[in-house]
This record gives sequence, structure tokens and C-alpha cells, in this order.
Amino acid sequence: MSVITVCRPGEAGYIQPGSDAFFTVLGCSEVADVLGFGYKSAVERWKIKTHRMAREDHKSVFDRGHDMEPIMSRMIQRDHGRVLVSEQVQYRDPTRPWLVYHADGMFPSWTPLNEGAKEQAGPGIWEAKAPGSRMCQKMAEEGVTENYVCQGQIGMHVAGAALDRIIGWGTYGFLDYDAYELECYDTLADISFQQRALQMLDRFWDCVVRDVPPEDVEAEKVVLPELTSTKQIVTDPTIVQEAVLLAQIMADMKPLEKQDKEIRARMKEFFATVSEAEIPGVMKFTYRYQKEGENIDGEGLLHYCESLCEANSIPFRRTDWVTPKAPTRVFKPTPIKQKK
Repeated sequence: MSVITVCRPGEAGYIQPGSDAFFTVLGCSEVADVLGFGYKSAVERWKIKTHRMAREDHKSVFDRGHDMEPIMSRMIQRDHGRVLVSEQVQYRDPTRPWLVYHADGMFPSWTPLNEGAKEQAGPGIWEAKAPGSRMCQKMAEEGVTENYVCQGQIGMHVAGAALDRIIGWGTYGFLDYDAYELECYDTLADISFQQRALQMLDRFWDCVVRDVPPEDVEAEKVVLPELTSTKQIVTDPTIVQEAVLLAQIMADMKPLEKQDKEIRARMKEFFATVSEAEIPGVMKFTYRYQKEGENIDGEGLLHYCESLCEANSIPFRRTDWVTPKAPTRVFKPTPIKQKK
């Protein structure tokens, strides 16, 4: 019976991650545990695969990454001009049918993420991640986590083996929720890493088949490949010194910003019925309502329809498009400059 090396959700041979059938294979999202870079040990992963240890219950937070993948895929195409195909495809290594990779997508060709990047030939894999805000902050400071690096490297091998062609590069992207930006990292296929890792994975799966516990792996046995980020690392001493000073100023301002908000809140309460006031020689205050605004449902389409109706002498009812927005009240304190 031939091995189905490429398939999509719902097709024959597709194995849903987390399903009962997933116990019969090793997914690329699990290989970091075997290689010593995961959140579980190789023995713990073996216990899960041999039903000696309960798998983690499904939580709604697990759906976050899957739900955000289409958004991240649109962002990398919009922001970096990368065409993305073959989304949510499962690849299987024909010589290791127990090793599968669920790719978030495939780039048929390379385009640079940043200026001066070395051009790469052929297709590349796409790995989109949407971890929690704490992990996002960690990755923004330190780069892609080790377990993701392992997943992508072995994913490149499996996809290449399934397609019978070389997959020489890949891109990791994670979503920075606060800035709502996609942080991207390019990586090249590291053949020496892949070969060493595959030897370890072969031994691990042999332990699963023979029902014999594997030895725990030391991470030092495998050296992770480097990544190239869209983020520029600055070492210019002048800029570094300015950045240190700016960081200190920002830290000093935080308590002042909090105090500023608290004082303004008390003053707004005091001037609740006043639109204009003055403390002679100290400060002037205005606390006025702005003009009434509008909530517009499709501003561009509104202007188009309005002009079209006007050109054809057709009555246009603006109330069908807009609803009044309550005017906001703006509190503005202005210090009085002292005369010299």
C-alpha cells in the first residue's frame, strides 16, 4: 500500500492533530521534545505516544493559533508581498510514514523580508504562530523559541521528502498583539541539523514501536541553526547610549503619567459644570464639548453614492448611512507663562 504523502483536511490520509489517530504518528510540533528543546522530555513524549500518560485536555486557548493563521497569512502577503499557497496541507515522509508535518502554508518563491537579504531559490515553508502575550513579549526580545525552530527545520525536511524536491528555506511569523504587527524571521534549511535530528527521531520512534522507554536527550547534542529577522540589531554606540537614556526617561515618566491622570480626573470632577476657568498666574482651563460627530457605515461608499445621487438628481438620505455620535468633552489645562 502506497503512502499518501500530501493531503488536506478531510482527504484520505489526513490526521487531525490531537485526534486519536495522532498517537500513531509523530508530528513536527512534537519533535522538539525528542530533541531536548521542548516543554516535555523525550520520555514524557514517549509515554504520551504509548498511552502511559494522559494527553493534555483541549483548551479553547489551543484554538487561538489556528484561528489567527488566516489573519497572519494575509498580513505577510500584504506587508511583504509573499504569495502563499498550499495552506493547511499535511506532508508525510515516504521513508518515515510515522513522521508528518502540518504546514501553515508554502511560498512558491522567495521575496526579501528586509533590505540586503540574500536571495533564496525554490519554495519555502510558512510557520505562523500566535502565542500568548507573555510569550510574544519574550519572542520579541529573544527571537523565535527553540521548539518552533525544531518544528520548522524538520518540517522543511518532511515537506521536501513528500514533494520529492528540496525545500531550502522557511519563514516563521508571530503576531505582536499590542502593536498588531507580524514579526517575521527567515531561516535556511540546516542539513546537518536535520540529519542529526532525524537520527534521534528514528531512535525515538523505534522505542515507541518496541515499547521501550527512550533515554532523555541533552539539548547540547544538537546545535540549533540561526535565524534572520526583520528586526535590525543596532550596535552603533551613539544610538545605544541614546536608547539607554531614553529608556531611563520613560521609566521615570511612568509614575508621573499615573499622577497626571489622577490629578486630571479630580479636576474634571471639580470643573464638571464649568467650561472655562483660570487660576491667576498659574493655569487656564477649558472643558468644552466638541462638535457632534457621526458614525459612518462605509465612508468611501457613502461619498460615492452621495455624489452619484447628486449627479442624477436622486434624493439621498444621509440618515440611512450615518448615526449621530454624542459629542465628547475635552479637558485642556494650559500653564500660564510667567513674565520675566
